[in-house]
Amino acid sequence: MCSGGWQCLLSCVYRKKLRSKFGLPKEPCADCCVHCCFGPLALCQEYVELKHSGLDHSKGWVGPPNCPPTAPPQFPPLMYR
Repeated sequence: MCSGGWQCLLSCVYRKKLRSKFGLPKEPCADCCVHCCFGPLALCQEYVELKHSGLDHSKGWVGPPNCPPTAPPQFPPLMYR
């Protein structure tokens, strides 16, 4: 019945974070039960909750606020002549 083992677990953890951040009730059942039994519906519900909280999905992920962009780490070459 679970739509994907690890996907279900990760979605469950993310749902708990959303609930704690926005003060949402644990209804109609536990987070893992919701994602394992109703995965697509749970994702739609989370999308609507984030949209109603004012999140602009068209911007995508831009990183934490007030953090300057970082360059990838520089590594020395592995081979020498």
